[in-house]
Amino acid sequence: MTTGDGECRTQRLVLPGGTATWTVLGCDHRVVAPAEEFLEYLRVQGTSPNTVKSYARALALWWSYLAVFGLAWDQVRLAQVGSFLSWMRSGDGPQVTSIVVRPTRFAESTIATRLRAVTSCYRFHELNGVELGGDCGALLRIPAATRGTAAT
Repeated sequence: MTTGDGECRTQRLVLPGGTATWTVLGCDHRVVAPAEEFLEYLRVQGTSPNTVKSYARALALWWSYLAVFGLAWDQVRLAQVGSFLSWMRSGDGPQVTSIVVRPTRFAESTIATRLRAVTSCYRFHELNGVELGGDCGALLRIPAATRGTAAT
């Protein structure tokens, strides 16, 4: 995977009371606030710890992609979401175009799950009044049945 300076990661946390959970740390090793707000929402809703962990991993990958390609999380365009899917398959950075057919990094089911985590995070923020620039809001307004995924 080509991440350069843009590698974000998940971090295991133990909450007061002893419950273990996960968060996302940015390239600067600080908590990624939009991701953490969404993950906290999932925790409060009683979402399975395994789902929180899976979503945290997906969001860390998303924020890595944003860092590598120099994108602001709240100004993403739909075409850049499509590029994220390609990036998950190939791992190629912004200055790389491969002409060699290679095996994908992730199974299509994993890519779909990670995309669902990202779109759920954006849906959460949109419903909480965050102004999302670009046109990624169009992706959020496509009915889940049309996308082939369940709404979160």
